[in-house]
This record gives sequence, C-alpha cells and structure tokens, in this order.
Amino acid sequence: MELFWAGEFERIDEAFAWEKRLQGWSHAKREAFAAGGLDAVVGWSARQRRLDRAPADDGDE
Repeated sequence: MELFWAGEFERIDEAFAWEKRLQGWSHAKREAFAAGGLDAVVGWSARQRRLDRAPADDGDE
C-alpha cells in the first residue's frame, strides 16, 4: 500500500468529509486527483458531464 495524497485539516470533521468524498469517486478520478490535484478533476462530476453533453440552447427558435 502506498500513500498518494495527504492533507491537513483544522477539524476532524473536515478530514472525515474529504475522506468520504474521495471514497465516492471512481478509481480513475482518484488517480487523476493524485496526479494533478483538484484542477485535474474539474468537470468529472456526473452533473457537469450531463451539462457538457446537453445541446446548447442559443435562443434562435
């Protein structure tokens, strides 16, 4: 086993919340986060992917 990321938190509940957040991520997303931080996983959320795939409404109806 290898530690690939560590963070410092002022409160234990903040650390616990981050742990739970990371546990919900896919393996690929966790690897991207480990390699490049939060900037590397921007747009990986299911909601964001749905918004990106939705047809643009340009109002020219």
